[in-house]
Amino acid sequence: MASEDSARHVGRLCEDFTIAGAISEAAVLESLCDGFRDIPTDTIDISGQGLIQEITEMTLSQTEQEALLIGLLQTDVADRIGGGHTILEATYRINTTHAVEVLTQQLIAAHALTDDATDSKRRTTVETLATFPVGTSQSPHRPEGVVDLPPRLRRLLLEAKESVRIANPYFDTTPRIIDDILALPRKGVHTAILTRELNHPDHRAVFGRIHETLTAEEEALIDVRELYAQDSSGRQTTATHAKLMVVDDEIAYVGSANLTITSLTSNFELGVIIKGPPVADIAAAFDAIFKDSTEVSIE
Repeated sequence: MASEDSARHVGRLCEDFTIAGAISEAAVLESLCDGFRDIPTDTIDISGQGLIQEITEMTLSQTEQEALLIGLLQTDVADRIGGGHTILEATYRINTTHAVEVLTQQLIAAHALTDDATDSKRRTTVETLATFPVGTSQSPHRPEGVVDLPPRLRRLLLEAKESVRIANPYFDTTPRIIDDILALPRKGVHTAILTRELNHPDHRAVFGRIHETLTAEEEALIDVRELYAQDSSGRQTTATHAKLMVVDDEIAYVGSANLTITSLTSNFELGVIIKGPPVADIAAAFDAIFKDSTEVSIE
């Protein structure tokens, strides 16, 4: 029993952090510590549901309640002494002093887990993508660590949940990735596309297809703009040349490939997928140019 085994708990460090994994809020863990401190005896026999009511006035989800009880069992703070159909209905003998010690360590662990999650958002990761032309020796045998570009771009779009920004100078109707772009507004994803020369026949075909395929509600989720200008002599003065995608403000692709069948199959193209702080800078650069570009209708 926990009460009979108290000596082995003194100074013992936790090796199980089930509680911290499920209850990450410091205020909740502190409340649980205070609840155990307020119990006047070193040992208490109580049901799981009764314990929750005894030690906190905060609302815990069922998962959090069960994690607390499992964590107390795993750290030898609690012994199950009575049956019950569920872990919450069972009865436990709990050493309240050791519960405070364990929950204090869980609180420290929760802070560390939160810091780790924050650090992961600050950490930059880069994935290398490439298209090797069909017929080259590298086409079927890419170097280790280099991912095939077309399917990875398609997956990037398929995983989008809220927003996608695309800068791409040239389109044609052949690549399957065009279907992935069409699917974005159908699942409620706001899509911003920056391109050039909307009068180009291929572009008219692509955006005409978008207009014909989508409902008016879905089409309202697509904002297409053009960055392209010529001087009086017909010389190009401004144009979209960047090739990039930003998905859900969390992940970005920057590379050389246009969304054309040539770029995605027969050219040598190279790019990277980036996660971390640089994604915000890429999105900001896109937004700045997009704001100054010309709004166009895709009808």
